[in-house]
Amino acid sequence: MRLLGGLVLLLPVFCLHACSGSRAYMPLDEGRSWRYAVVDAYGPRMALLKVEREARVGDRMGVLLAGDDGTSRLAWAGNTLIGSEFVGCAFDPPIPLLEAGTESASWEWRGAVRRSGTVSSAHVRASQQPSTTEDLGREVPSLRVTLSLSVGGRSETVETHYVRGVGIQRQEVRRDGRQVLLVTLATGR
Repeated sequence: MRLLGGLVLLLPVFCLHACSGSRAYMPLDEGRSWRYAVVDAYGPRMALLKVEREARVGDRMGVLLAGDDGTSRLAWAGNTLIGSEFVGCAFDPPIPLLEAGTESASWEWRGAVRRSGTVSSAHVRASQQPSTTEDLGREVPSLRVTLSLSVGGRSETVETHYVRGVGIQRQEVRRDGRQVLLVTLATGR
């Protein structure tokens, strides 16, 4: 079940405008790209993610991100990063991923998740805190967002570290408590 595993490459990592202010936590300039070290059920590998073009994200214009594992759709709604599609998994309404106007926040989301032709109701609890993450052997400040998803009787947790001017630095996905995906930025500044 590759539910939010694409959030990374996905979520992955991403401004329709210059990377200033709070939107710098996920710059979405067309042509921007990131290369990630990925560890999942297929073993370790490298994966590329690139901002391809403008695309609709719910009722907003955002961007289409194309990667080795598929496509994702992200947009900024004010200071909120939202996503409607992550590598074959669609969220309606789009799910809030990051509240970039503040360091600490919490929110909930309820909606529908569609994957492999099946639609299920879902609930997400999210928390965001200032943190640090490793970048080339040194600690850098980040915003750590933890999304706890319940869908179809299963639980999944996605912990993402966003670094200003970079985007997604690190993402870990746990399904029913077991790590199923670890993504770490290799290049993409």
